[in-house]
Amino acid sequence: MHFKEVCNRRCILTSSGLILVAFGVFLTFCFHAVFRDILYEELKLRPTSRGYDAWVTPPFPLSMDVYFFNWTNPEDLKNASTKPILEELGPYRFTERPEKVDIVWHNHNHTVSYRKKSVYFFDEEGSNGTLDDVISSINVVALSAANRARSWNYVKQKGVSMGLGLYDQDVYVVKTAGELLFDGYEDNMVLMGKQLFDASEVPFDRVGWFYTRNNSADLIGHYNVHTGVDDIFKIGSMAEWNYKPRTDFFAGHCGMLNGSAGEFYPPGLTKDVPIQLFTPDMCRSLPLDFEQEEEVAGIRGYKYVGGPRTVDNGTQFPETACFSAGEIVPSGVLNISSCRFGTPVFMSFPHFYGADEYYLNQVEGLNPDKSKHQLYMTMEPT
Repeated sequence: MHFKEVCNRRCILTSSGLILVAFGVFLTFCFHAVFRDILYEELKLRPTSRGYDAWVTPPFPLSMDVYFFNWTNPEDLKNASTKPILEELGPYRFTERPEKVDIVWHNHNHTVSYRKKSVYFFDEEGSNGTLDDVISSINVVALSAANRARSWNYVKQKGVSMGLGLYDQDVYVVKTAGELLFDGYEDNMVLMGKQLFDASEVPFDRVGWFYTRNNSADLIGHYNVHTGVDDIFKIGSMAEWNYKPRTDFFAGHCGMLNGSAGEFYPPGLTKDVPIQLFTPDMCRSLPLDFEQEEEVAGIRGYKYVGGPRTVDNGTQFPETACFSAGEIVPSGVLNISSCRFGTPVFMSFPHFYGADEYYLNQVEGLNPDKSKHQLYMTMEPT
């Protein structure tokens, strides 16, 4: 009798324990599932979302650092035995206050359209230099005119040649940092071009890398991105740019709008799938590959970096050949001239970091350094 009671108690305790364990496991899975569902619901972009106001106007300012290469010996260009000598200047730091404007919601396909507008203020304390610094740089007007004239007939080429001579154009200009950035500077060739060519061919009346960008919502285009309401794994991904589902600047799959506009990335990032970042200044998406796990402010994240594939033009990765604009050059430099109104503009990482040694051998003064010049983003993956 006593044996049976002990056995019954043990059986009851064992059964109860198993039930509690099973219930605990069930609650654990349910908790994670419920937490995930709540999290995903909060992540979806709506006018009523908690993060909506911060999406429209980020609560903290951003910093943009600009560096110049001062060309110290431009007069030696015709001397074949002398390389261009470059001197890095900067940073010239600007505080950026971004804002999204012209916001329109499209419930039929769960997307939102908007434009981006930023106001920039020069941060004198955070800068190593002033906007009055005098810099010798390449003459983008003369180079652009000469580049376009290559495909023109003899009469037009002669006209460009006469214009370059008439306005005393050289391969370099000497301007202040402010003129080269937001202020811009007048150029007689540009003024002449606005009279002779269509407005789309010569869209600006001054020359400056960021001229008309300050407080403008027009320069980097019209965005249409997925809100994640119908599918959280689409959140933040590009649907259209300038009212089209692809760009007109690169052929084939290179013209596709891959990846995010930069504000949102879907949950569940993995190490074996690159992330894509759409960059309007280049009219294309940049792939970033997983490099390592790292901790930022106590949060564990995945570090994705720009590698050889990011700046390849078909030299190393055949699938990137459609970014080459028909000219295969050593890897590490991208031709984005079609995106910049036909001006011969090429993109690389700073100091030709990660590029073919060919480029470093053409100039003096460059020192690529991974810790300074690597492009990367660290993302919380869940």
